[in-house]
Amino acid sequence: MRGETKVGQSLSGAVSPHASPSADGLPEFVIEYLAPERLEPHPHNFRRHPSSQTDALKASISEHGWLSAPIWNRQTKRLLDGHARVELALDQGEASIPVRVVDVPEAQEKRILAAFDRIGELRERDDAALAALLQDLAASEAGLPAGWEPEDLDKLLEATAPAVGPEEFSEYDEEIGTEFCCPKCGYAWSGKPA
Repeated sequence: MRGETKVGQSLSGAVSPHASPSADGLPEFVIEYLAPERLEPHPHNFRRHPSSQTDALKASISEHGWLSAPIWNRQTKRLLDGHARVELALDQGEASIPVRVVDVPEAQEKRILAAFDRIGELRERDDAALAALLQDLAASEAGLPAGWEPEDLDKLLEATAPAVGPEEFSEYDEEIGTEFCCPKCGYAWSGKPA
């Protein structure tokens, strides 16, 4: 579909209407294909992207395309999300990329910039479910997806493996002495009953 859509047009091929607030006052977005050089980085962007992340992002886009489009504010001409994607598009000489375009005032723009990824960071992860998914993918012809290494799967499998107790326990004796030492203050004591 990307080849059929021209810069400044919606995915349907018609010229996109400007993004505007919905009836309830919340911002809405339209998707447009825009030249990445038009997408100015936000001066308050606090996210940094190490090479390991940008390498994984490049591999993901190569495999899956632009499933997650940057967010750009028409009023200020600044990015709210997707800075690494835009940098990647510039590095690769992309003529245009899909962009979620919003039309919000600067005060709301800053709130979106601060909150957008933060909400996702609040999630919890089910390591057992992730391990099962990655095991399934690792066994497939395509292997693990971008961003995951076999070592990551090994760590997950180890962390989620059920605890296995010893087959036999040592004989229990009230008189067995156990020595302890506080690593902070050096206080030493014995667990042996007095």
